Amino acid sequence: MKRPQWLHPGHGTQRWALWGLLCVLVGLLLAALVFLAREYEDSLNQTRLEQSATNMTADIRGGLLRSVQNLVALHSTSGSPVPWESGAAEMLAVHREIVQVEWRDQNFHPRARRTSPFQPDLFAYRPRQHALPDVRQACANAQRASGPAYSPSYFWPTAQGMGLELMELCLPVSLDGRPDGFLIATYSLAGILSELIPADAQRGRRIALTDADGTRLTILGSISNSSEVFHTQVLIDLPGAAYMLRVERAREYRGWFPHVLTVAVGVLAVGLIGVLALFARDLRRRLRAERDLAEALAFRKAMEDSLVTGLRARDM
Repeated sequence: MKRPQWLHPGHGTQRWALWGLLCVLVGLLLAALVFLAREYEDSLNQTRLEQSATNMTADIRGGLLRSVQNLVALHSTSGSPVPWESGAAEMLAVHREIVQVEWRDQNFHPRARRTSPFQPDLFAYRPRQHALPDVRQACANAQRASGPAYSPSYFWPTAQGMGLELMELCLPVSLDGRPDGFLIATYSLAGILSELIPADAQRGRRIALTDADGTRLTILGSISNSSEVFHTQVLIDLPGAAYMLRVERAREYRGWFPHVLTVAVGVLAVGLIGVLALFARDLRRRLRAERDLAEALAFRKAMEDSLVTGLRARDM
């Protein structure tokens, strides 16, 4: 009896090879989906970080503008040194990013001065006169622009080998149309980051102000250096000075599945593999039933042929 062609061993090997190829293709497809899901979520995280950095830049600009407005209001309401210093003390209690405010005449001689109560010994280690070149530079820019101007930051040493990065703001003022000197506010770059950026925006991020060449001037916050880090930079262009705001955030790993979309793709992958397994099981049962049916038909045909042969032999 001739065996059906589809029951030959070569066809079974070919069938399993096709199943293996299908499984490989499905595996590659799922791997591509997981990779694309990861890249998509990374792009979303990067976009959120860039938007957060843009908001931080707006907060810093807004805070600096408010301090300039408060300086103008301080001078307009306090025309003599004594009430000016009293108003400056109230201003410093609110603006912690400012470590000192001064009122100097046209020759840069001090008329009134008030130091922040949060940095009372800032100029105890090194005299204030060492910072006058930066002050003069800022005031020269302010006179040319007829408005507030900033100086590039400089390092100011303090006691015990510590120090701060400071920045000068110079604002020309006038009285009855005549020049009345300069209002000078000394900012701490660390204070600008900690005071002008909202606390919820600082959480989980490392924020730094850098020079144009990438030199870090001050850093706020910390993240794990062992994990992958997202980062972005935004330019803060001020009159007379420019800084780069660099914001970094570590990738968050939550157990085995760090990404929601990856979990969804994983669930779909498990479901697809389960469907393929059920399909393979059903196909094997179908092939087994067809094989049994074919063997039964072959046996029946053999019996019929034998019976016909016997009848013919008897008739002869």
